[in-house]
Amino acid sequence: MKKKLITGCNFTQTPSLKIQEGKREGSPGIRRVVCVSIVLLFLCLNVPGVGWAEENFFQIINDSSIPVNPNFVDDEGYAVYVSDEGKKFLMDTGGIEENLIQNLKAAGILLDNLDFVFLSHPHPDHTGGLNYIRSKRPSLPIYIPPNGGFINIDGLIELEDHLRVSPNVFIIYTYNESGSRDITDELSLLIKTKKGPYVLNACSHTGIATILEESKRVAGQNIFFHSGGTQLNYTVETKIKATVKKIKALRVTQVSPSHCSVGDRVQKPFEEIYGTNYIPSILGQKVPLEPR
Repeated sequence: MKKKLITGCNFTQTPSLKIQEGKREGSPGIRRVVCVSIVLLFLCLNVPGVGWAEENFFQIINDSSIPVNPNFVDDEGYAVYVSDEGKKFLMDTGGIEENLIQNLKAAGILLDNLDFVFLSHPHPDHTGGLNYIRSKRPSLPIYIPPNGGFINIDGLIELEDHLRVSPNVFIIYTYNESGSRDITDELSLLIKTKKGPYVLNACSHTGIATILEESKRVAGQNIFFHSGGTQLNYTVETKIKATVKKIKALRVTQVSPSHCSVGDRVQKPFEEIYGTNYIPSILGQKVPLEPR
């Protein structure tokens, strides 16, 4: 399942530009070659996914949070777009196909530019756009956890361990035999940045502590930023506070709950415990990822 990574322009494969014999230094022939070389170098540095010209960020594409502008349609599904280290991919595909299509358009995201998709778990509010994506990109790699919920779909790739997508981006696999709503296996995302690791997850069916602790182990340091759901919309206030305190105890610096953890009932305990390090989730808003 190893994938070839784009690491930059290969100058050894660039056609050589020969300098005519007899041209003195500073002659038009040499100057032309130098100018062409500079142009080629500039183009190389501005190839998407190479060097500093690439914009690194994640963007929630489907969610029930407030949209950044009216072009985005909010719903109960979940999908996140990530562009980092030359890789572009989706975590989950939302719940309603038409809304995924609309929000991808609003964000200016082209399916042709995706390197892969991974699905956190098989619930329909995370897989609603899968058939549409497969119809447009039938050979696009799609990674799933091995929990049996995708048995009627062919051609998907099961992950039973972590997958290193690029030097600082990992798909994290977690298992919990006591997982919620019949989900024992789940995939999340770990991105290592200069500020610290970012963890993006969907519903935390295998447990938010399980996901954060495993991500911390892989990253080798405390988690700086967490975005995702922890199923807090459907539970009592005492459990909401207990969950937020658990996240805080794991030394997560900043939190931005989304999906199944959006709303006033959830927002208040996060604000009380995290203060200014609580960041409201906004549908369609780009969240920059600091350079490594």
